[in-house]
Amino acid sequence: MPIDTTSPEFMLLLRQFARGQTVLFAGAGFSLGARNARGSEPPDAEALAAQLAAECGWEYNGEGLPVVYEQAELHLGRQALRALLASLYGDLTPASWHRLVAEIYWHRIYTTNIDDLFEQTYSSSSCQRLRSIVCPSPHREADPWLKEVQCIHLHGAVHDLTKPLTFTLSSLAKQTASANVWYQQFIEDMQSKSVVFVGTRLAEAPFYHYVALRAHREAGTPEVRAKAFVVAPQTSTILKRSFADQGVPHPVSWTQVWATRLVV
Repeated sequence: MPIDTTSPEFMLLLRQFARGQTVLFAGAGFSLGARNARGSEPPDAEALAAQLAAECGWEYNGEGLPVVYEQAELHLGRQALRALLASLYGDLTPASWHRLVAEIYWHRIYTTNIDDLFEQTYSSSSCQRLRSIVCPSPHREADPWLKEVQCIHLHGAVHDLTKPLTFTLSSLAKQTASANVWYQQFIEDMQSKSVVFVGTRLAEAPFYHYVALRAHREAGTPEVRAKAFVVAPQTSTILKRSFADQGVPHPVSWTQVWATRLVV
């Protein structure tokens, strides 16, 4: 939907872009247009669940990915399953629009994706070096000179399979049972920096857990966090209301954000 590019929230976003103080949060939809070695887009959750069922020779009836993944790992074995995931999510070829991301100075990048799209995007021309951090991993301060940008894979990554992948219900639970310093850092970043969410409906349980830990305010205390922007091709009325409740009142198109940013 059209947005008011003269609004205080959007003007703050542009100032944060200019200072390298904007945070990017990428979900599954961010990988749209990328291609894996098979020549296809990396599958989203539903497509991956269906593919895992097919690999196991099972009929797929819409079961959730956590359940399918857990059973597929038992059936195929961890090594075979991870080899399959590497073929689906590794060595990605970015789409042309992904290259725009590497032309912008970011404070940090967070992603729930296990693919190597950011690593491949930043392997060529970019204005910052990419430091890939796969959770669980100790905290590191961001580069104050913006020569380097951290890309935090919150749920694991195929390029570092020494770390666990977060797919099953039990692995999601572990994200909240034991403190994840990077989810905590993300919520802290949200307090003072504009966040651009791309390709996510903000439906991850760990995200809500850490938001809830920092959401309490005394009665009458004003909301002072920087506003966030959700980039999506279209957003339903229900999702718009949900985003607004989370302090994310600005669903916009990807081209609106980048066109404005690159012109300024």
